[in-house]
Amino acid sequence: MNDPLSSSALYAAALPVSLGVFEPDQHTQTLAVSKQGALLDLQGGPPVGEMIWLHIQLPKGVTIEATATIRPRNADLGDGVPVEFSMFMHGSRGVWNQFMGELELAASEGGRDRRVWTRERHVSLLVRAQEREWVSGDVSQGGVFVPSKILLPEGTSFKLELIHPDTQHVFVVQARVARLQYGHGGDVRGMGLEFLGMDDERRFLLQRFYTEGVSPL
Repeated sequence: MNDPLSSSALYAAALPVSLGVFEPDQHTQTLAVSKQGALLDLQGGPPVGEMIWLHIQLPKGVTIEATATIRPRNADLGDGVPVEFSMFMHGSRGVWNQFMGELELAASEGGRDRRVWTRERHVSLLVRAQEREWVSGDVSQGGVFVPSKILLPEGTSFKLELIHPDTQHVFVVQARVARLQYGHGGDVRGMGLEFLGMDDERRFLLQRFYTEGVSPL
C-alpha cells in the first residue's frame, strides 16, 4: 500500500504526539500531516504494519485520538515514519478535517504564515480582555486557548493582555476568536484566540516573554 502522505496534500506541522501499541506511552511530534496520515519524528519505533494509538495535540487546545498503522519509510519524505490513520475516536475525524481545512485555506491564501506553533508547556498565564480574566497553560507563539463558560462570537477581535506568573510583566497583543470549543465529548469548553499582527520580531519578544517573563518596552 502507498504511504498515507502521497495521496493527499502534505503540510509541514510540528504537533506534539503521544503514541503506543496498547496505550500512548511514547512522546514525539509530527513533521508533516495530511488528511490520511502523518509523518512522525521517530528513530526506530514500532515495526511496519503495527497498529498504534495516537494522541495528537492541535494548536487550539484540542487533542484528537486515533488508531494508525505504521507504513514503510519513504526516502522522498526524509527520515520520518509515515503512519496511516485507521479509525478516529470521540468525534476526532471532524476535528481533524477542520484542522486540515485551516491548513488548506492558509495555503490557498498565499502562505501568509503556514507555520503551526507548538505549545509552550512550561508556563501558565493570566489572560485578560474586555474585563474578563482566564488562566491558560495552553499558549504558543500563534495564540492561546482559554477555558471559558462564556463564548464570544468567532471573529471577535480585541486587545489581549498576557500576564506572566513569575514577574507579573504584561505582554499586549491584538487577538481574535479563531475557534470555539463547546465542551462536548469531554473536551474543555473554551475559545482558541489567534494573535494578530505578529511579525518575526514580535514573536521573538513573545518567546522571550514566555521563557523569561520579560515584556517589550
